[in-house]
Amino acid sequence: VPDITNPHFAKLVLEIEKKLFEYSYLTVICNTNEVKELEQKHVDTLISQRVSGILIISGCKTYDLIDIPVIYVDRCPDDYRENQHCIVESDNEGGAYLAAKKLIECGCKNIALLYSCHTDRNQKMRYRGYKRAVEEAGFEEKTILVDSISSPIATEAVKKYIESGEILDGLVCTTDALAIGAVIGLQEKHLSVPEQVKITGFDDSLLAALYHPSISSIRQFVSLVAEKTVSLLFTMMDGKMPDSMHNILPVRMIERDSTKVTI
Repeated sequence: VPDITNPHFAKLVLEIEKKLFEYSYLTVICNTNEVKELEQKHVDTLISQRVSGILIISGCKTYDLIDIPVIYVDRCPDDYRENQHCIVESDNEGGAYLAAKKLIECGCKNIALLYSCHTDRNQKMRYRGYKRAVEEAGFEEKTILVDSISSPIATEAVKKYIESGEILDGLVCTTDALAIGAVIGLQEKHLSVPEQVKITGFDDSLLAALYHPSISSIRQFVSLVAEKTVSLLFTMMDGKMPDSMHNILPVRMIERDSTKVTI
């Protein structure tokens, strides 16, 4: 797990752990802190402990192990090979496309994407979804890059963007943490949400629902991801190949106050 304190990852790990326990399997949870070297050490330790399978969320790289099934969950490693590595992920590109389309339907014309420049594929796919939507609408692509997924960093990035003189009436954020930071930044620049700027997040975390204004967000069906992952793991543990090696699961746009159309 790249960061067990991240609400999305914590919920996903809990769901997987619960489903494995139903079949009398215990889960060993290893936190990598997004460090490749630490991930490698954890994998080596798990191999030495002769575990039944390894589920990797961090997505730093692929591991070709002979005797132990490996499934990559939520994040697809950049070096994965189609039909050789088993992947379970949400439709990241489709989710960002839905988010941008929602802002376009709300009348936004100057829509920016706030995303992390990390190399993980989720961020890249969400960028592609946003880009596709604004290009279809004939709008200019605008991006705000941050070096980590952090609300305080998002706040400062949005403030600098506004200070640069850029016009903004819609903001697609690739996580809920970034969206909350963006709202704070806009408010500090005396721009109201949703009256002047409409915002979407991604993950549909509890924070998105509880924050004020509540954040419209892309829901990933964590329970479905966990169920599919465990099913594929048992198939591979039986020595069989899954019917599909790359599994992309549906997402849904959850509308809240941050995209409300005001008169």
